[in-house]
Amino acid sequence: MTEKLVPAKKNYSVQVGAAALHSRYDPALEAKKYIDSLYLQFHRYFVLIEPGLGYLAAALKKLYPLSKIITIHCSSFFNKDEGLSWNPGSSLSLEYFLEEILVDSDASEIQLIEWKPSVNAYGKSCLDIAKRTIECIRRISAGRNTVRNFGRRWIRNVIRNLELFVNPLELIPGSGPVIVCAAGPSLEASYEKILKWKQSPFPPFLIAVSSAAPALMYRGIRPDCIVATDGGPWALFHLFESYR
Repeated sequence: MTEKLVPAKKNYSVQVGAAALHSRYDPALEAKKYIDSLYLQFHRYFVLIEPGLGYLAAALKKLYPLSKIITIHCSSFFNKDEGLSWNPGSSLSLEYFLEEILVDSDASEIQLIEWKPSVNAYGKSCLDIAKRTIECIRRISAGRNTVRNFGRRWIRNVIRNLELFVNPLELIPGSGPVIVCAAGPSLEASYEKILKWKQSPFPPFLIAVSSAAPALMYRGIRPDCIVATDGGPWALFHLFESYR
């Protein structure tokens, strides 16, 4: 897709193939009218999906100067600015970029805004980026809710479990290979490779989360270290295989 900057009667627009991202007369006024039509409430973050040039961000900033505005672009044609803008040429993945900014936020604090002309211009790639953004926001919010609900329990359990230590283990830093295994479909697909590597002359140090340990042991793979941090009442069941 080829983008080019084209003059409008007032300021500039962007042409993407045969589609225009902004008004050919007054892009800033067009953006203001669109933002006004959404009847937005204050949010801590506004995430703009391919807003093109900065007209939408300017209209939002004037309306809510205390909000942070994040722009997500479909093309590297649009440059990054001030650390709150992402495009496919960025050094970070979209998900990592959003996690760094929204790590302490809840979904209710975030408002997603799509610029409709961009869907016409970029089609499926624009929709895919919007979908990835929504999924990432949901995941970040779910993680925060988990910490909020279980955080105190985790801390309480850590203090309580310190009293139960009989043979504390100290891991000495080294330069050997390490495998960290979590539960999931990719673990099932990797059993043979992990077993082959563990039986090699230079086996890696294998760390497994407690939910992955039973699956590894069933396949004859013994972890060197099992990590259990889940604060839920079901977490103890993950350790039964370790007791055996």
